[in-house]
Amino acid sequence: MAKPIITTDSVGCRDTVDEGASGYICRPKDTVHLADRMLQFIALSHGERERMGQLGRQKMERQFDERIVINMYLDLLDRWRPPTMDRRVLPE
Repeated sequence: MAKPIITTDSVGCRDTVDEGASGYICRPKDTVHLADRMLQFIALSHGERERMGQLGRQKMERQFDERIVINMYLDLLDRWRPPTMDRRVLPE
């Protein structure tokens, strides 16, 4: 969707953002820090927000594309699966 993100510094969230480039990360349960990050975002120009969203989209495509995640999962399963079992590979 190419949208900038404000998220929490917690597992599963922090990895989706490059701080200051594709969004902002705030401390969990810290409303003052969240408000600060929101004010930082509001202060950006329209172009800066669009650029931030585009960088976020590029990060998602580069690191979290469905094929990448599924193939990483299948590679992990390979370590635990007997060698006689068949494996499907998704196209790159």
